[in-house]
Amino acid sequence: MSQYFYLNDDKKWVGPYSVTRMIFAVIQSEIHLHTPVWSKKTSDGSSDHPSKCVRKRTIAHQLSFLPLWLFPVNTKAILQNWKRSIVKQFKRNDGTEAILANPIEAGNLLNGVALKHILPSLSAILDFNAGGKFEVTLSYFTREQEVKSSTFPAYIKHSEGKGFSFSIVMYTLPEVGGVMFKESYGLHRKLFLKNQSVIIEVAENSTSNFTTRYPYQPQVLKGNFSNLKTLTTSQYNNGFQRLIVSVNDTDFISPASIVQSSGQLVCDKEAFNSHESTMGPRFRVGISYIDMQIEGYRYHIYELKDYCLVIDSQQIQDHELFRIHSNAIRKGLAVLSGKYYADETYYLTSGDQNFENIDGLWYVFENATAISLRRIVNMVIYDQHGKDIEAELPQGSTFRDTMPIEIFENLCLKLIQEDEILRTAELVISAMDNPDPVQQGAMYSVALETITGLLSKINEDKLNPIPDKKLFKKLNDELKTVLNGYRGDISPEGMTIIGIKLGNLNSPTNRDKLVKTFYLYGIALTNDEIKTINERNTYLHGNSPLDAKFVFELSEISLKLHSLILKLLLKYIGYNGHIINLAVYAFAKDEVRLHDYIKNTQQIAIDGQAEMERLIDEDNKKAFEAAKDKWLKAIAEHTLSPIIEII
Repeated sequence: MSQYFYLNDDKKWVGPYSVTRMIFAVIQSEIHLHTPVWSKKTSDGSSDHPSKCVRKRTIAHQLSFLPLWLFPVNTKAILQNWKRSIVKQFKRNDGTEAILANPIEAGNLLNGVALKHILPSLSAILDFNAGGKFEVTLSYFTREQEVKSSTFPAYIKHSEGKGFSFSIVMYTLPEVGGVMFKESYGLHRKLFLKNQSVIIEVAENSTSNFTTRYPYQPQVLKGNFSNLKTLTTSQYNNGFQRLIVSVNDTDFISPASIVQSSGQLVCDKEAFNSHESTMGPRFRVGISYIDMQIEGYRYHIYELKDYCLVIDSQQIQDHELFRIHSNAIRKGLAVLSGKYYADETYYLTSGDQNFENIDGLWYVFENATAISLRRIVNMVIYDQHGKDIEAELPQGSTFRDTMPIEIFENLCLKLIQEDEILRTAELVISAMDNPDPVQQGAMYSVALETITGLLSKINEDKLNPIPDKKLFKKLNDELKTVLNGYRGDISPEGMTIIGIKLGNLNSPTNRDKLVKTFYLYGIALTNDEIKTINERNTYLHGNSPLDAKFVFELSEISLKLHSLILKLLLKYIGYNGHIINLAVYAFAKDEVRLHDYIKNTQQIAIDGQAEMERLIDEDNKKAFEAAKDKWLKAIAEHTLSPIIEII
C-alpha cells in the first residue's frame, strides 16, 4: 500500500499516511490545493523520506484520489455558484442584463464612417499560427566535406513570446560534424516548409534556441524560427500592405491619445467597436484612427481594443517601402509615448484595399518591445497639473492638445531621411527600457551628442566663434603661413596634427555646442539642466556621476536627459505644445522625498526670515541686502520646476 507524506504549514513533513488518512486530512483542511505531497512510489525508489529524496514533489490536487471538489475551498465555491444559479432562475428579469449586454449607440457619431475588414486578417493569423506538419529539405556538409540534401518531416506551431517552435524528425542520422550546432544541419540557411496547401519560407539566420540529442534514433532537431512567410506570386510587392503588431501591455497607449485623431471608424468584428464605461453599460463609439502621409503615401493607424496596433496602407506599394514607413511610425509613437511595441509582428498583403482577401502573411518575431512610463505628451497629466502654468499662457491657448498630424508626419520623415534622428530615437527607446540607470544615462548621453551634433552642423554659422567665413579664412591662412615657417623644426606628423587643429579652430567647444543648440531652438535651460548636460561627459567616459546605490538620484538624471533630448527633437520637428517634466513628476509622486523637500524649504524660509529680522534690529542695511539676496537665491534653488512645460 502506498504511503504519503505532506508538507504542513510549518514546513515540516507529516506522514506516512494511507490514502484514506490523506482524504481525511483534506476534509480537515490540513492539506490544501497546492500542498506539496511525496510518496516513495513517485521518488527514486531508494528513499524512505522526502527529506532524503531529490525528486520533485507532487501538488496535492494532482493526485487522482484527491479530486478538486474534495477541497473545502472548492466545495464552498461550488455551493456558492449553485446558489447563484438557483437565485438567478427565480429572479425577475427587469431588462438590466439586456442593457449591459448590448452596447449603446453614441448618437450620430458613427454615421457614414469607414468600415475596416479585420476578420480575414485575424483569421489568416490564427490559421498561420496553428502550424502543422510539413516537409523540409536540409542541405549540409558531411564529415568528408561533401554537400548533401535530405528531406525530413517537420512540425511547427506558434509559441507566444518565442516565435514558432519546430521539431524536425530525422529517422536516418546524417553524417555531419559538430552535431550540436544548428549550422551543421543547414538550419542557418533559407529553408522551405512544404505541405499540400502552403509553402512557408524561413529566412536565413532566423533559427534560435537550437537543441538536439545525439546519438538518438530518430534524432529530433528542436528550436524556434523568428522570420517566416507564405510564398506569394507578388512577393509582397505591388499590393495593399497591412501591419498588425500584437500588444501585451496592461496599459496600452492608443496612437490617437498621442497624435491628433482624424475621426472614427468601425470594423467587421463588432466587439472592437464598443468600449466599457464607468457607468456600467458599453458604448458603441467605434475606433479612433490617424490618417497621415509619408512621402506621398497615406496610412491609417489605429488600435483594436488593447489587442494590437494596426497600420494600413491606403495605396498600392512595395513591401520594403511599407516596412520603412511603418517602422518610422512605430518609433515615432514610441519616443512620444515611452512604449515601443515590437514583439510579434504580422505583415499582410492584399489585392484589395479592404483586405477582404489575404494574399500573403509574413511573420517576424522582433523581441524588442520597450515598456516605460516615460510618456512625454500626456493630456491626463496636463489636466491634473496644467493649472500651475495656465495663468502665464496666452488666453485661449491650445497647449493641452495632442500632437498635430502634420508635426507627427514631419517626425516620421526625419526618422526616415536623417540617420542621426533615427539613431537618437533608437537610443532613447533602448535606454528607456533598460533596468540599469547607469546604462540608461550612458545611452542617453550618446543620444544627446548625436542630435546636438546634427543640429550644430545645421547651425554651424550661428555657433562658430567667428561667424564671418571670409574673416576666418583670412585668419586661418595667416596662421598656416606662420606654421609653414616652422616646417624644418617640426616633424611631418606634428605638422599634420597642428594643421588639422587649425582647420577646426573656428569650431565651438563641445559644451557650447550642446548648450547653445538648445537656445538656438528657443529652449531656455535651467541651471539644473545645464548641470545635467555637463554630467553626460561622465557617462561617456565610462563612469557614473553617483555611486550605484543612489538608484533614485541616478534615475532622476536619466529622466532629465530623456526630457532634454525629447525637447530638442520636438522643437526640431516644429512642435509647439506641452511636454511632461518627467523628473519632477517622478519626484512629486515620491511621498518621502516630497515630504523632505517641503520640510527643507520651510526651514530655509524660517532661517532666512530670522536672519533678516536680526539684521533689521541691528540696522545693518548692507548686511541685510546681502542676506536677502542669499535667501532669495536659496529659495529659487529649492523651487521645483513645474510638471508641465510649454515648448
